[in-house]
Amino acid sequence: VTPDTYFRLASASKAFTAASVAVLVDEGKLNWDDKVIDHLPEFRLKDAWVTAEFTIRDLLSHRSGLIGGAGDSMLWPEPTKFSRAEVIHNLRYLTPEHSFRSNYGYSNVLYITAGELVAKISGRPWQDFVAERIFAPLGMNCFAGDVPVQAISGSAIPYGYDQQQGFYPITRNAISTEGLMSAAAGGIVCSAADMAKWLQALLLLSTGEPLATTLPFSTAQLKAMWAPETLM
Repeated sequence: VTPDTYFRLASASKAFTAASVAVLVDEGKLNWDDKVIDHLPEFRLKDAWVTAEFTIRDLLSHRSGLIGGAGDSMLWPEPTKFSRAEVIHNLRYLTPEHSFRSNYGYSNVLYITAGELVAKISGRPWQDFVAERIFAPLGMNCFAGDVPVQAISGSAIPYGYDQQQGFYPITRNAISTEGLMSAAAGGIVCSAADMAKWLQALLLLSTGEPLATTLPFSTAQLKAMWAPETLM
């Protein structure tokens, strides 16, 4: 492993999904408290009132009332062959465990929904929007969609361990050239060297340093993303 070895970011990908929303908020194309259904008319949860009141901020704050991990069987083990549109359609069949905004319940499917909302508003596939509006300005050679063949040879291979075999590769979880349907929730591919660029930019922006102007969103939106929403 080197600073340039590629890994899947897992749920650290969610920071980039929130950032892609922040770019559109800065551009005045949506607001954090817009109703999701106003931008994605196909969005439906089991309860009609919750559907009508559900905001973009709710998509990103793990307070839907669903149990943690609800809908994850549509995502893993990969490949499941579900599309992002099917994931959003099937939200209506998930039964809440708690009342709306009352409990923390970690959600991957709602981050996929947020990514598709960005795609709808921007007119670009979410993975292309992230590449063009976040990775490119920061000089990050990372991938929210398909991964070039030449990058695969420099990517990490997942391993498991048991007493009989010792360490063994889990090849089905290895990075492949095809981008993941669930990328907005956990499928971005990046290296430590490139993630350092992201971290440096966020720290500069948070302290008001001049170099922070390279970031594609404002200090106000960074504060919005870092503000506590669902207290535990």
